[in-house]
Amino acid sequence: MGKPIVAQFYYFPGDLRRYKGIIIRKEDVEAVGAKIGVKVTYKIAPRGAAGPISALLFKHYMIETATITVEGDDEEKVKEAIREIVKVYGKPNVDFGMKGAKLVKQVVKEMGL
Repeated sequence: MGKPIVAQFYYFPGDLRRYKGIIIRKEDVEAVGAKIGVKVTYKIAPRGAAGPISALLFKHYMIETATITVEGDDEEKVKEAIREIVKVYGKPNVDFGMKGAKLVKQVVKEMGL
């Protein structure tokens, strides 16, 4: 077995304008992975200013992000899971330092988003 293929991307779950009230639920996202045969994890984390002092000063102003990680041995299955999630929730946010950022951007581009 080779090294697993990992891809990460995130959404801002409270962005009602962009997601038009669609709620990103952990169960729904993980069900996509189960259906396709890859591991999908969902984690809510605050995002904001870097550093411990900034985090302390601005802790009430942090924005929540929903980070989704897709992991599997077959690249096509990982891409399929990304596609299924993007179909429901729209174009995700991807930082260049995230695992599999290139793969996520490729899938999004193929989808015409």
